[in-house]
Amino acid sequence: MCSILNLSKPAVSRRTGLEGELVMKGSDESHVNNSKPLDNVCLVALGRSELKNSLLHFFLTQNGGATCTMYSFAAGQNGLTEGDISDCDLVILDVAGLSEGEVFKYLALAKSASVSAALFDLDRSTHIEKQALKRGAKGFFYVRDPLDNVIRGVSKIVGGELWVPRLVMERCVLEESSEAFSPNKKNSTLLTRREIEVLNLLTRGGSNMDIADQLFVSVHTVKTHIYNIYQKINVSNRMQAARWAAEHLPELMDS
Repeated sequence: MCSILNLSKPAVSRRTGLEGELVMKGSDESHVNNSKPLDNVCLVALGRSELKNSLLHFFLTQNGGATCTMYSFAAGQNGLTEGDISDCDLVILDVAGLSEGEVFKYLALAKSASVSAALFDLDRSTHIEKQALKRGAKGFFYVRDPLDNVIRGVSKIVGGELWVPRLVMERCVLEESSEAFSPNKKNSTLLTRREIEVLNLLTRGGSNMDIADQLFVSVHTVKTHIYNIYQKINVSNRMQAARWAAEHLPELMDS
């Protein structure tokens, strides 16, 4: 079961006027701007440490103006449900002490509730950002980030933007590109059954005409299949294609 603490209080803003009087928020002096960056934003702080949750709650409510609910849970407890977070604007998940699987589980919960989620107190050496983004994370707050960045980042995420460091985003893009176009990527599902048949005959030294005769298709069709094969496995000639097949589809060489 989750231990649920709601420590949010209505924000009361005040300023000292020229004559020293206090001007309360909502008074007749409508020209006074006492708004805060996170006014009318509802947050859920989720983590194992009640102390850290309390400090984060205090900071976001007092400095940001947000309404914040805390959910503190012990190891092995799974009481949080979609209904607990469905009315909030953002879930801030403190990842300290959580396994990668637990982090992804709570990201999935937020996604199923159609609520944005951000990871808090993240160690830069973990490098889970790419997988977290794929699972719906909208931003990352790291161990040594300035506190002001939290308010700025939360405001951006609630506004529909991502809060991801540029270098992290570049690394994710490069990793994704490398995986997509690497000739060593073992993924036979890249190829259709017909393309595998063409590749099989190609690795046995068959010419375009030989392959066309074997498969009862035109030479033009064979050329199209070979072009598509080259594009999918990122090779440029028959020798490279044969090497790729030997490494990733050894059954072709044995049949």
